Amino acid sequence: EEQDGDHLVKQMIYLHNTSVERGGAPRNFMTLIDTIDSLYTKRREELIKQQKFLQSGLQKLRESSEVVDKLSSEAVEAERLLKEKQKQAQEKMKEIKANLEGAAHDKQRAEVLS
Repeated sequence: EEQDGDHLVKQMIYLHNTSVERGGAPRNFMTLIDTIDSLYTKRREELIKQQKFLQSGLQKLRESSEVVDKLSSEAVEAERLLKEKQKQAQEKMKEIKANLEGAAHDKQRAEVLS
């Protein structure tokens, strides 16, 4: 398997030989090399910029995932606490109801006795 650099060198030699065969001046070949270099540099800069943008987006996604995980665990704990408090409230309501029924029963007995 050829490396990219070796392939590029072979392509440049091919372009040079083709240019010479067709009577191209060395200046034209150098202009071609400068143009290729300019295009390569521009494309490389665009790719680096895009890579940085994507890496930044991935970092934000990771941070968001951490926040979601934290909020989810807090929600589970809050739900558990809520159920516990609801159970305590129901027990208190039963106690209050029993006390009211007991007071009503005591009141009836007091009225009967008086």
